[in-house]
Amino acid sequence: FFPQPLQAARELRSVLVEMAKTGRAAEQER
Repeated sequence: FFPQPLQAARELRSVLVEMAKTGRAAEQER
């Protein structure tokens, strides 16, 4: 196994979390 995929998965996960947060914030602003 290589550490590269794990790093990418962590970054993707953090990005998804940020997108979810911004999405919720946008919905609340409406």
